[in-house]
Amino acid sequence: MVSYTRKLYWEDAYAKEFNATVTGVGNGFVVLNQTLFFAEGGGQSGDTGFLNAVRVTDTRYADAEGKKIAHFIEGGGLEKGDSVHGVIDWERRYEIMRLHSALHVVYFLFKEWDPKAECTSGRIKPGKADNDYLFSEPITPEKIAEIQGKANKVIAAGGAVRVWTDEECHRKWRFGDWVMDCGGTHVADVSEIGRIRLKKGKSAGKGWRRIEVYLDN
Repeated sequence: MVSYTRKLYWEDAYAKEFNATVTGVGNGFVVLNQTLFFAEGGGQSGDTGFLNAVRVTDTRYADAEGKKIAHFIEGGGLEKGDSVHGVIDWERRYEIMRLHSALHVVYFLFKEWDPKAECTSGRIKPGKADNDYLFSEPITPEKIAEIQGKANKVIAAGGAVRVWTDEECHRKWRFGDWVMDCGGTHVADVSEIGRIRLKKGKSAGKGWRRIEVYLDN
């Protein structure tokens, strides 16, 4: 198999189609020399779509190093050396991008309220995103509503989001003074997120509270 798959989605998160070559075939999946299909990671779901007329049902890393990306396909029909035209399910991806960026906005607002709060990696999939928090003080419905209101004001005001790879090859996300590590795909401006709604989810363990993020439009 190829030594790595070029991650085109890091170069342009808004691109929807691409051409590539099949460089490896595994059990129910193919590896390409380059791809726009985001590989599941950091809590973000893998992309779906098509390679030629073959349905891609999931995308994950094929190796522990994260160098090769496996595109899981229905029915086979692709062989090593084949040229393919890839098309991602854009509406699904864009919804995930909006949710992922919203999750970061909410995270930083909670951290401004409670700097001692701990947070685990989130889960981002169509329909909902969430993070698990360990707050240093009780989280009330009123506080969740307050953070929701602040988040919607930040989003409505807009502002550019920057995502890049630093000199140590770490992917970074920045909005204003907020910076964090993140290898996911994001909107270019927070205004693209639209209005969001927060909900307290089920308990995520002793003391941990799950905060869910939904898009309202």
